[in-house]
Amino acid sequence: MDAYRSLGAKQTDMLVKSYARRLFSLRAQLSIDPRYVAAKVLASARAALLNAYSFPRRGFGQPVAVAEVLEIVQSTEGVRAATLLSFRGTTLTDEDRRLFPAVDASQAPPAVLSVEDVEDVAQTLGPLGLLLLHPAGVELEVMR
Repeated sequence: MDAYRSLGAKQTDMLVKSYARRLFSLRAQLSIDPRYVAAKVLASARAALLNAYSFPRRGFGQPVAVAEVLEIVQSTEGVRAATLLSFRGTTLTDEDRRLFPAVDASQAPPAVLSVEDVEDVAQTLGPLGLLLLHPAGVELEVMR
């Protein structure tokens, strides 16, 4: 606020609200090139996902698409292919916790997970949602 006002907006009224942190998790199987160490490839893919879906890289209300998740995983060196088995959202607080049913391998995950899928849309005057990957919500395994 001080920086904003010091740059010439002294007479502007504004209301600053926090954001609503919304989390999602995923589970995927990766086909690893046998020339690579599987544990290192899984760790690299996990790091790439956590980086892509971290606070500085996300926009308010920005959805997460399955195609985007798979692009990040499949662009990891040593990954030949990937299959997304589970893709779900959860809110951060216990009283607001809502888990979407886990998607089993016989069902396709939703194509896009939006902030609205994870929060109550009726709270339109509340803080804006920011959809981030839960640090403990990345399950990557080697495809057999």
